[in-house]
Amino acid sequence: MRSPPSATTRKSQDQSRVCLLCAPRPWETTCFGTPEPTAGLSRVNSHLACVLGARCAIFIGTCGGLLDDAAAGDHIVPDAVYADESSTRAYEGPAGDRLHRADPSVSRRLTMALTGVGCTVRRGLTVTHQAQLAESWADIQAWHKAGWAGAEMEAASVLAPAAAFAVPAGAILVIADNLVAGQSVFDPEIREGRTRRRGALADAYKVALPVILTHPDDATAPFASHPSPQEAAP
Repeated sequence: MRSPPSATTRKSQDQSRVCLLCAPRPWETTCFGTPEPTAGLSRVNSHLACVLGARCAIFIGTCGGLLDDAAAGDHIVPDAVYADESSTRAYEGPAGDRLHRADPSVSRRLTMALTGVGCTVRRGLTVTHQAQLAESWADIQAWHKAGWAGAEMEAASVLAPAAAFAVPAGAILVIADNLVAGQSVFDPEIREGRTRRRGALADAYKVALPVILTHPDDATAPFASHPSPQEAAP
């Protein structure tokens, strides 16, 4: 069952989008980056990497915070991401499940690594909402009431293809602004916090690379591409 597409969230001018996708051997690790947020390109990169035999996928990006005490520069490692967007519909199961789960072992390792370098890390559910600036105050309040930790534009489009190919995947999101506090990327204090956000993204890259190079533990196994979603389906 396919659900109609919906639309997402404010993003900072200096945001960075990267999907780290690890092949079986360290020298086959691929890092795909896009200068602008684009769920479609994130999905294609994730899908292609899985076809080529990726063993792990990690998405790194920024998000709008949905927790009362969320601060710009804090990290979120989502346990699962709700797809309020259209590109992931091709990967939904028969029941049309739009909640795409991160691999628990990948998320645990990312959390431990971030905590180990002194980062503030939050766990929970987040939402991928694809139309930048199109979220309403009612959307934000509903997400906050549901207990979701953040809203962004691409994470589900990385997790969904990875799950379809049975590739463990996770995400690190850096909070750019606090949506429930009424903050906007156009606010002076948010612009002035650019250095901290960039530092938080640098920390995310720093901890993600060792995880993706060593996950799973048999990362030196011979190269083997994964079956297509259709072949992997029961």
